[in-house]
Amino acid sequence: MPGLFERLLRAALGPLLPGDDTGNAREPDPMETRAGIHLLHGTSAAFESFSETVDADTVLAAIRSVDWDADFCQVFIVPRPGVWLEVGGSLDPQHGLSAMYVHRGDRVESVIRLPPRTLAEMEDIALTFLASEDALFDAYPFP
Repeated sequence: MPGLFERLLRAALGPLLPGDDTGNAREPDPMETRAGIHLLHGTSAAFESFSETVDADTVLAAIRSVDWDADFCQVFIVPRPGVWLEVGGSLDPQHGLSAMYVHRGDRVESVIRLPPRTLAEMEDIALTFLASEDALFDAYPFP
């Protein structure tokens, strides 16, 4: 079973990888093919589709559906295929929280410079992204 770091790298960089270790072509992640909100829990390698609707209420419901104290989770907000914001991590101090913006067409992958410390901050990052990508970059430092 892959470790936490490997799972995070595969989740973030998987779409750049040509296949798995056996040379088999990989299946595209839902962020590349479907708008919506997708979850990735703890040690699972399978994405869960939370909703095809991408609006403030649904994003907040997805973030609030996770036990951030007990679980390591990633919430992917995909307004259109190939463009998403991932907020995730854990409230466990050993893991912490983070946010990552991806725009495949523009070849942009950027992790937030100052990670959120609370769920309220993570929710604000997600809602700011929904308002506009420009608003996200105005409000939060992404390198």
